[in-house]
Amino acid sequence: FNIPNRAALVGVNKRGSRIKAASGFVGSYMVTVDNGTSSMFDNRLAHLTLDCNNVASLGGIDSQAWQEGGGLAHVLVQNFRTYGLRMREMEGGAALCNISDTEIFGSTSGCTAGILLDDPSLSGAFQLNIRNTTIAGGDMPASMPRGIDVQGGSMFVTACHVETCDTGIYLDGNGHHVIVGFNGGSGIALV
Repeated sequence: FNIPNRAALVGVNKRGSRIKAASGFVGSYMVTVDNGTSSMFDNRLAHLTLDCNNVASLGGIDSQAWQEGGGLAHVLVQNFRTYGLRMREMEGGAALCNISDTEIFGSTSGCTAGILLDDPSLSGAFQLNIRNTTIAGGDMPASMPRGIDVQGGSMFVTACHVETCDTGIYLDGNGHHVIVGFNGGSGIALV
């Protein structure tokens, strides 16, 4: 389903409200955030679980437009096989999105990355603010290659933790990055 502009989906608490993909689900992501060619405001997901149910090739959230008031707060995204959260293209010049107090846990069958930020603009002007968040891949040997994969855009990380992944944060492309209080499990290349 698509989260429309200025419509938030808010549950009871992170593990008290659950949306689970059916085992036969067909699609690339459980949730999309897309408004054609313009940005979207005040349409966050909060206080709930998105369970991708280990469905092959299924990711959690695909956003092309989240801006102020969008993002995740007190959310558990789990059992995804591709990306827990993919943010790309930033249609309409999206500027800022927040992820806070969230857990992003990949499938034990393997996954690609917890968060992918791919802003193709040459300025790297989009800002993703991630705080108080844990990202983990599946159990060994199916660890996640990258906890946070930045292919363009700016990112601010505060008080976050990664486990069961090869690289905690991978940085590439244009953008500015501030990382404070970031740690990980043993054997993880943090940045």
